[in-house]
Amino acid sequence: MSSELDALTQFSAPLLLRPQDTGLTAVKVEEVVEAILEAIKASLSAGEPVILWRFGTFEVRQKAARAGRNPKTGAAAAIAARRVVRFRSGQTLKAAVNDSVEVG
Repeated sequence: MSSELDALTQFSAPLLLRPQDTGLTAVKVEEVVEAILEAIKASLSAGEPVILWRFGTFEVRQKAARAGRNPKTGAAAAIAARRVVRFRSGQTLKAAVNDSVEVG
């Protein structure tokens, strides 16, 4: 799973900020984005919420073990308890997304 998180870190730098938008070099932007993502991962791994003011909140939730089914075979399967990350968007982000949507 950590390789998936590493892949996220590698892909996110070009997606989040373009150097020309910041006045920084591409290398510096990548370093900043990686540092932010590492801090978020560390906080969530420790079970602490991450609040990005005006953007949203990431928090870790515990999901209980439950019974499930294999969709291909229909056989019963046990789904283990696990921790999941939940994101709740802030009002500013919601407003920005809803203002950019054309209705009708």
